[in-house]
Amino acid sequence: MTIYLAQYYDRFGEADYYERHLFRAGDVLQSAELNELQSAAISRLKNIADVLFNDGDVLGGAACSTVIEDDTCTCTCANGAVYLRGAARGIPPRTFEIPLIGLINVGVYLVDTIVTELENPQLRDPAVSMRNYQEPGACRLQITPSWGYEGESGQVGTFYAVYQIENGIVLSKVPPPQVDAMAQYIARYDRQSAGGFYISSGLKVTRLDDLNDNQVFSVADGVARVGGEEIIRAHARRLVYAAAPDAREVLREPHIVAVANGQDQRIELNHSPISTLGVISAQRRVAETLTHGAYSGAMDAMTLGPVVQIVSVIQGATTFDAGVDYKLTADKVDWSLAGAEPSPGSTYVVTYEYIDTTSAPLEQDETGLTVDGTITVTVAGNQSTTAQLLNGSTIQVDYYWAMPRYDLIAMNAMGDLVTVKGVASPVRPRIPATPAHLLRLAVIEQRWGVGTRVVNDGIRMVPMGELNAVNRRIDTLFALVAEERLAFNLTQRDPTAKKGVFTDPLYDDDLRDQGIAQTAAIFRQQLIPGVTATVHSVELDGQQTLDARVIVETEELVGPNELVVAQTQRTGSLRVNPYDSFSPLPGVARLTPAVDYWVDFKTNWLSPVTRQFDEEVWLDPITSNNRAHIDVISEETSVSVEVEKVGTRYVDLQVLRPIEVRFALEGFGPGEVLQTVRFDGDQVAFVEVTP
Repeated sequence: MTIYLAQYYDRFGEADYYERHLFRAGDVLQSAELNELQSAAISRLKNIADVLFNDGDVLGGAACSTVIEDDTCTCTCANGAVYLRGAARGIPPRTFEIPLIGLINVGVYLVDTIVTELENPQLRDPAVSMRNYQEPGACRLQITPSWGYEGESGQVGTFYAVYQIENGIVLSKVPPPQVDAMAQYIARYDRQSAGGFYISSGLKVTRLDDLNDNQVFSVADGVARVGGEEIIRAHARRLVYAAAPDAREVLREPHIVAVANGQDQRIELNHSPISTLGVISAQRRVAETLTHGAYSGAMDAMTLGPVVQIVSVIQGATTFDAGVDYKLTADKVDWSLAGAEPSPGSTYVVTYEYIDTTSAPLEQDETGLTVDGTITVTVAGNQSTTAQLLNGSTIQVDYYWAMPRYDLIAMNAMGDLVTVKGVASPVRPRIPATPAHLLRLAVIEQRWGVGTRVVNDGIRMVPMGELNAVNRRIDTLFALVAEERLAFNLTQRDPTAKKGVFTDPLYDDDLRDQGIAQTAAIFRQQLIPGVTATVHSVELDGQQTLDARVIVETEELVGPNELVVAQTQRTGSLRVNPYDSFSPLPGVARLTPAVDYWVDFKTNWLSPVTRQFDEEVWLDPITSNNRAHIDVISEETSVSVEVEKVGTRYVDLQVLRPIEVRFALEGFGPGEVLQTVRFDGDQVAFVEVTP
C-alpha cells in the first residue's frame, strides 16, 4: 500500500535490485533508510511465501459453517490463521448474516490504519531524564483483519475471499495446513501418473423432483481430483438445472380413426414427449337445419366448415339427390341445378362432414392424446347440436416434440458443479465430449419425462483390493477360454489318426501320451534323444591362462607352434596414490558358485530340458512369428493350421534348489579374529586360515 504521512520517506523499489544497505562511518543514518530496510525484508519474505501459499489459504482453524432458518442464512467463522498479504494473520471469530440465494464470497477484510502519538500517546519517547523524553517518534502501521462477505454494507478495507457459499451451502475448501507449491507438485505428478481426473470416493448424482420446470439433482459428498487438484466436498449439494429441450415441429401427422362413430379416439403420436401441442384437425359429421333462400336456385351456407362433403339433404319425406338437385359449392348447398329444390323460405335438414380444428384435446400426456368422439357445436339460428368422429376418417395433428439428448454434470478445478449441454438428435443422440478441464460425474439421458435418467459413469479410482479381485477373475476367464478352445479344437480340427496311421508334426508335445514317460525330446521339429541333466559345480584351482597358440598338424608335416594372438603394445605406469593415504579396505566375501542359473521343470517330457542346451527363437519363414505353424500339402487340398500350446505355467519355486555353496573371506587385518559367520541369517561353520 502507499503510505501518506508527513516526514515519512521510503525509497524502496524491487526494480532497483538493491540487495543490502552499506552503512558508512561518519555519515548520518537516515530515517528513510530504516524504512527501506523494513520494506526490503517484508518484500523478500512475501516473495518466498507467495510461492508456498496464496492469499486466502487457511493455515489453521478459521472454519466456516452456515445455519439456514426460514429465509435467513447465518454464517459463523471461527478464529484461526489465514495467509494474507505475505503473512499469517490471526483473525477473531464472528457470526453474521449473509444472503441466502446466490454465490457469496466470504473472507477477510484488511483495514490499514496509521497510528501516531496523537491516537496513542504511549508511542512518545518513554526515556525518563532524557532530552527526548515524551517527544514524538516513529508512527505505526496497523493492519486489522475481520470476517465478512464481499459487498457487505458498512465494511471498509481490502477484501480477500476465503470461502464460497452457494445458496447457503459452504463449498469445498482444502483443509489446513496447505502449501500451494507442494499441492502443485502433487497435482502435476497426479496428472502424469493417473491422468489427474478421477473420483476417489462418493460424488454420486441422484435426480430429485423437478422444481418450477427445472431439473434438480443431488450430488453426494466425496473426494475427487480435477486436473490433479484435490477437491473435498464435506456434504451433499443440490444442482438446479434449467434444461430446456430442443423441440422439433411436426405438421399434419395423420392418424386413422379406428373406433365406431362418435366414440373417443386415443392417438399415440409418432414422436414423444410432446413439448407443445398445435392444431388437431378431425373430420366430423353433423346435421344442421337450413332455411332455403328467398328465390329459386339460391345457395344456402352451412355454419361449420370447411365442408368435405354433403351426406344427405332431407325435407320431410323428400330426399334430394346430390348432383341432380344440388351440389356443394364453397361450403354452401347450391340449388342452381335443374332438379327439384325446397320452396323458398322453407327449412330442410342437411347432413354433412366437415373439418373440425381444435387445440384442446379431451386428454393429453407425454406420448399422445385423446380426441373427443362427440362434441357439442352451435349452428345456424344459435341451435346446439352434436358432431361425431367418423370411423375410417383421418385425424391430423400439429405439434412440437422434445428431441432426446445427453447432457453432462461435471466438476471444475474449483469444485463447482457445471452442466454441459449435448446436441439433440431425433434418432441417436451422442454423449458430448467432456471438456479437458472438467471431471465428468454423470450423464443425464434427457428423455424429457419419466424416461429421463442419470447414469453415474464418472472415472473412479479402483482400490488395490478390487484390482487384485479383477486379476483373479481374469485368470479364471483365461482358464475357461483355454478349456473352451481346447474342446473346440478337438472337435473341429483334422483327427491325428487316419486309417490307422498316426501323424505328429513335431511342433510341440501336445500329441504325446502324457501317461507314459517320454525319453525323447522334440526340438526344432525333430525328434531327438532326450537329455537328462545333472548339475555339477566345477571349480578351478586358481586363475588360469589359456594358450593362445595353435599347433598346426598335417599328415606329412608337423610344424612349430604358430602365434595367433599377440600384444605388442606397452603401457606406462603412474602411481595414483604415491603416499598410500587410504583407509583399510573392508573384508571381501567370495561365494562359489555365486549365481545359480539352472531352471527346474516339472514335466513328463525331456523337451524343455533339452532346449536349455541349445535354445534360440525359431521364426517360421512363412508366418515370421514364433508360434507353431503347420502346412500340410497334398495333391487336392492345402491346409494351414495354427496350434497354440495351452497349459504351460511359470511359477516361482517355493523352495530354492538345494546346492552346496562354499565361501572364502579375505581382507582382514592382523588381530581381527572372526567370532561368528552367518549366511542368510544361519550360522555356518568355518575354518580360519592365516596367510
